[in-house]
Amino acid sequence: MENFERLVTILKNFAMAANSDPPIPLIRTRIRLLALPQKAFENVLRQMDFIFVFDLSLTSKRIRGLIKEMNFQFDCVEINNMHRRKSIVFRNNYKEPDLIFRFDEKCCGWGWQIQMGKQAILVRGRNNMQREYYCETKSFESDLKPMLDYISSVFRFRAGFAQIELNQRSAKLRELIEHPIFNNRLVIQLSGYLRDGYRGLESLLHTYRNLEGLLINFQFIRGYFDFKDIFHLKRICFVDAMWMTREDLLSLEFQRLKLLCHNLCGEDVNLFIKHWQAGGNPGLRRLDLSTAYGRNIEMVKVLDGLNVVLWDKKRRDGDYVMDMIQSPYTIDARRGYDIERSDGLLATILQTDVSFYFLVWHNPFNTQFSYPNKAYRVVNNL
Repeated sequence: MENFERLVTILKNFAMAANSDPPIPLIRTRIRLLALPQKAFENVLRQMDFIFVFDLSLTSKRIRGLIKEMNFQFDCVEINNMHRRKSIVFRNNYKEPDLIFRFDEKCCGWGWQIQMGKQAILVRGRNNMQREYYCETKSFESDLKPMLDYISSVFRFRAGFAQIELNQRSAKLRELIEHPIFNNRLVIQLSGYLRDGYRGLESLLHTYRNLEGLLINFQFIRGYFDFKDIFHLKRICFVDAMWMTREDLLSLEFQRLKLLCHNLCGEDVNLFIKHWQAGGNPGLRRLDLSTAYGRNIEMVKVLDGLNVVLWDKKRRDGDYVMDMIQSPYTIDARRGYDIERSDGLLATILQTDVSFYFLVWHNPFNTQFSYPNKAYRVVNNL
C-alpha cells in the first residue's frame, strides 16, 4: 500500500511538472511510468483526481493511448457560451464536476501553454481542489471545435448539453451539433430575445433533427418562431410558456415536456390525461409543469372523472427515473395516483412542492441502473 501511494504521488508530481512553465524534464519518471504494466497503470490512474489524469493525457501520444484504452466515461459534457461565462465541463451523475475549463476572452497574454491536439491553449492558472483550469482565448467559438476534437479522441461522454446565446456570434456553434463528442445526444439551451429580422435561428432549424432536445429560454412572438417545428425532439422545455393554451397541449405530441412559467390549470391537465387514455400521445414519457414559477395545479380538478388507484408495488417501482441529460435522478412516486390505459400502460399523477408530474411507466421495474433520489443543482436540468 505504501509503494502504491508513493507511485500515485510520483504520477501527480509528474503530471503537474510536465505542464509547468517552463516544463520540467522528467525523462526518468516518464520511462518509469511507461514501464508499468497496463493493469497497474490503470489502477493508479483510477485513484487520481481527474485533473491529473487529463494532465497526463497531454504529455505524450503513448500515454494518451493508454488512457484511451481505460475507457474513461462521463455522463455529460457541458458547453457554456453565455455572455462572458464560457466553459467546458465534464460531469458525472450527482457529483461535483470532474473537470472544468473556464475561458476568458480578455487577452492578458501571460500564462503557459498546453497543447490539446492542434489547438494551443493559454492557461493562466489552475485550482487542483476545484479541478479547474483558467484559460484565455481570443475566440471561444473558433477554438471550441479543435478542443472538442482532442477531448473526444481520449474520453467518452453519454450526452452533451450546450448553453448558447441567440445572436449572430453563436452561429459557428451550430456547426458542432453533429460532433461525435455528444454521442448524437445533444440538448441545446437557447437564450436571448428573438427579434423580427433575425435569421440565425432559421439556420439552426435545419439541424434540429440532429438534436435530442431543446430548451427555449428566449421570448418570442408566434409569427417569428413556429414552436411546433421542435416537438419531434425527445426533450423540450419552455422557460416562458405563458402563451401555451389547452388546445396546444391537446394537439401536440411529445415525449418529455417541461414548462416553467405557464398558465395551465387542473382542468387542462385533466383533459390531457383523458386524451392520453384514449390513445393520444403514444410516445409520452413525462409531462412536468412547474408550480413554483407557473400556475398552481389543483389536484381535485385533475382527478375529476378519472379512475385512479394507489401505488401497488407489484405493478411498478416506488421510484420513477427522471432520465435527465445532465443529472439523472429518481423521485418518490409512492404517493402518486396511478391510472391505466386500455393497452395496460401505467401512468402516475404526482404533485410535489415545486412541480406537477404526469409520469408514464414504459419500464415499470427499473433494475438496470442506480440513481440518487434527488436532482443535482443544475439549472433547467432537462
